[in-house]
Amino acid sequence: MNRIPTIIGLCFCLPLVVSAGERSNEAQAAHRIVAFESTDALPADIASMFRLRSEEFAHFATEPGHDWTRDAKMRKRVRWHDIQIDIESENQSTAARIEAALRFPRDKRLAGILYRKHALHTGGTLPWAVEACFDQLVKAFRSGSETDIIKSAGHLAHFATDAALPLRTTTGATGKSNGNAVFSISRGPHGPSSLATVRARFEVGLIATRSTEYAQAVHVEVSDYEPVTDAAAVAFAVVLDSLKSAEPILEADRETLLELEITNRREMKQRQAEYVDAVHARCGPLVVERLTMASRLTADLIGGAWEAAGLPTVAGIRARTTEPSAAKRTAGGRFVGSRRSVVFHVPSCRFAKQISDDNLMYFESAVTARREGRRACRLCDPQP
Repeated sequence: MNRIPTIIGLCFCLPLVVSAGERSNEAQAAHRIVAFESTDALPADIASMFRLRSEEFAHFATEPGHDWTRDAKMRKRVRWHDIQIDIESENQSTAARIEAALRFPRDKRLAGILYRKHALHTGGTLPWAVEACFDQLVKAFRSGSETDIIKSAGHLAHFATDAALPLRTTTGATGKSNGNAVFSISRGPHGPSSLATVRARFEVGLIATRSTEYAQAVHVEVSDYEPVTDAAAVAFAVVLDSLKSAEPILEADRETLLELEITNRREMKQRQAEYVDAVHARCGPLVVERLTMASRLTADLIGGAWEAAGLPTVAGIRARTTEPSAAKRTAGGRFVGSRRSVVFHVPSCRFAKQISDDNLMYFESAVTARREGRRACRLCDPQP
């Protein structure tokens, strides 16, 4: 809880996303930025481990928003990515939203009852998702392998980032109830379209275009580090702080669409570059503040889990880590995968080498792997 006052001091803004590539990957750019930047605020005793495996850490930070959507079991966690904490708001003003959020139950069971009262049977559970990932990371630090730690920390980083994004915290996420244009329906936690809703326009459209600029502007350091162990309480504090920044984003979207005379999806697509430039001019500093908030929160949660696990040393962690034998990895088939993932690899891929013996699976061909619903690793690019 000692982290809350500092976090609350960082107010304002919105998140969105980077690197080029498939739209599903673009939607994860904010999470990649946070994964890379948060390592600068980790205590030196574990920072080296995360820096050495920074690309894997960033990969796992995007997994809940991408690979999980292709896994039948993990897809059930779609509501982990948001929370409609202002569900009982009397109107759409910021004051009314905050008042409703302060009344929102901090108990998951009671929150479920409240959602059902409003006929919302799948209401968001974001703060408890942060807590679940935090608990998993504590277990990984205590007894898991280095890979388990990086993976659990990546998942924690994902939901910590979601908590810092204003439009993940409100019933007004699409913008429709606030008078913002909705051009089509987005599906999934991050949605396939960068144009459909105000949240998608920001979280996919804006940061995907300005990712390098935003990443360079985010600055955290070890002096910012304040470990926390009450993950749900801190997540709620950040969610509440994020909610306060929702209206400036919604307003910027409304005004920009009006100024550019964008009234439908076709016009939105044609003038997207102008839209992004205009919204960036209004909200760029907010984006940086929210990404900074998310980076600090991620570092504090990882450090808190490490301390809760008894401050294990990197040397001790690596001593517990055992790699499956090279012989085993080449004996079962041309390609390998994990029971906990939907990706398949060539056996020599560095991600393949991190799969535990218990989770290791083999595939005779790429066709066989794809028939089972898997996709090729983007790093090793296994060919048929």
